[in-house]
Amino acid sequence: MTTKAKNATTTTTNKKGAGQSLGADSQGQIAALAKLSSTELQKRYEEVFGTRATSCNVMHLRGAIARALLERAGQLAPDASTTRAAAAAPPAPPPRDGRLPAVGSVLRREHEGVVHRVKVLQRGFVYQGAQYRSLSSIAKAITGTTWNGFLWFGLVERAPRKKAA
Repeated sequence: MTTKAKNATTTTTNKKGAGQSLGADSQGQIAALAKLSSTELQKRYEEVFGTRATSCNVMHLRGAIARALLERAGQLAPDASTTRAAAAAPPAPPPRDGRLPAVGSVLRREHEGVVHRVKVLQRGFVYQGAQYRSLSSIAKAITGTTWNGFLWFGLVERAPRKKAA
């Protein structure tokens, strides 16, 4: 890709050799990518593509984001690799578990005379200022024993035991 400065716009030549005008806004966004760290590029990638980046490679992330910005500005024909990346995007997250209370609810459980409070988030839980992915991990942190989190917090009842024949 060849770039030549022309006042507030830049002429860009894509693989097919067609010179096109790139607006100052897109040019500024692409130039800003060079100053971003790997973590910042991963966040920008998620903003642009709507999915988490699977790569930590700075050059790859910059290139993918720049191509997407150029495609959206109509300055670059969709590339097979970006089309494949979009097709390979992970599916939408599964629906929320019906056993969980509404987001923002607080679960309370008393254990050994201490009342423990857990706040329900969209993805996970907060207990004593720390974020957890599951109720089971919180139950284990409290009791020191592995528990089914739904059972320990009283969200489900234990199934009756089958009698031996």
